[in-house]
Amino acid sequence: MNDLCKQVLEILKEEEKVLFDLNQGFFYKIILTLFCENFDFEKDEDSDFLKEKSERIEIVEAKINNLYVHFGIEKDQSINEDYKKALEIYKKALGIIEDGDESSLNRGRIPKIFSNVSQGIADILRDNAQGIVPGDDSSTKEEKMELIIVVACILVVGTYFCIRYIEYIEKKKERSRSLSSLTHQAPQEERPLGVYLCLVVPANETMGLFDKDSIQVSELKKLIDVSSYFLCDKIEVIRKNEPLLKKMPKMPEEPITQDSHREFYVKVFINDGKDMIGAKTRYSLKENLKDTARCIIEEIAYLKSLSGLESFVRI
Repeated sequence: MNDLCKQVLEILKEEEKVLFDLNQGFFYKIILTLFCENFDFEKDEDSDFLKEKSERIEIVEAKINNLYVHFGIEKDQSINEDYKKALEIYKKALGIIEDGDESSLNRGRIPKIFSNVSQGIADILRDNAQGIVPGDDSSTKEEKMELIIVVACILVVGTYFCIRYIEYIEKKKERSRSLSSLTHQAPQEERPLGVYLCLVVPANETMGLFDKDSIQVSELKKLIDVSSYFLCDKIEVIRKNEPLLKKMPKMPEEPITQDSHREFYVKVFINDGKDMIGAKTRYSLKENLKDTARCIIEEIAYLKSLSGLESFVRI
């Protein structure tokens, strides 16, 4: 008999004496006892470590029901019936029962979680069996109980980790579904949309402004206030319309004076100006120009005429 299983047998005899007086359901109770004492209740979401033993038994019974059903282990089986069932599993593990055997163990398809249990029994018990399978007639009650306990130990170990693995995967899938649900429900954060704000302003208002310079939001609002035409739209839309403008190829040589009546074209890039697109009033432009926006003067040009401003808003 395997040393570990022998230790379990001795402990059971000492701690669970009442089990050895049972005439029915010994196999069933041994498996349940081993599970109840080893199951990790502290980490189990359905219970806690301080539950009463009766509650613990109910929880475990529900979790290992498949084990009982598929191996044909019942509450009201006699010791001899338990022994035959354990012997059947034992023989199966050692490859003694042929594949065509019509025993209850072979009827139907044993679920995947139990597919390696028989091999596990064979690996652990082969050395102890020494090629000899106990006989039904020659075994004493204690020997029968020993075999039942050995097989129960292996079934419990194998099934315990199978159950834990299945629960782990199910919880992982549930977390994934919950995360996916939250992702779909949560509003998607929109990325800032860069736009061009194009203004036609008096020449004297451009004094001190240069291409590629940054401009403060407060200063840009002042330019909006003095503009006579404006247009705010997506970058590609502005680029498509720009060829229609009558811009001088270069700035005039004479200096700009305060009383100048020339009109200048100022194009400003705004990194976050989606809400400004399509604005029809200066007020709307300024209201939707965010204080945190980054603004850069892309171009300052002298307009030869006001032709080509048809798409602009005229003040």
